[in-house]
Amino acid sequence: MLVQREPSRRDPSNRIVGERLKTIAARGSIEALDCNSATPKSDLPSECAIRALSNNRPFYVRFYLQYPDAFRFYGLARDADGNAYEAWFLRGNVTMTGNIPREAQFFDENQTIVMPCPKPIQLSKLGDILTCARVIE
Repeated sequence: MLVQREPSRRDPSNRIVGERLKTIAARGSIEALDCNSATPKSDLPSECAIRALSNNRPFYVRFYLQYPDAFRFYGLARDADGNAYEAWFLRGNVTMTGNIPREAQFFDENQTIVMPCPKPIQLSKLGDILTCARVIE
């Protein structure tokens, strides 16, 4: 079975989630760092995001997740005010399960869900992917 490992640059889903994250990170007056294109090839996008967070710099980063029957994009964005958000792009009939915070917002014909990261912002690394550390009550 052939499985796509990364999105095509022409994939509209890639563009949609990239623009959503860029919009979130652009809140404030400082230009946000795109950790998917602003890093050297030897630097992982997750490392760029960790460095940007520790330097209080706005950033956004997206990750492509391929499953046998579907794909998803996941991303993080931090604005100049220190607020961080995670975003999921779920194409087609894929749904989000689990605890969705009340503050979550849906965009892009309900294909994108954006959730604020709890403060203080802490990131967890799962392989090469970063997530907001959430306390489950």
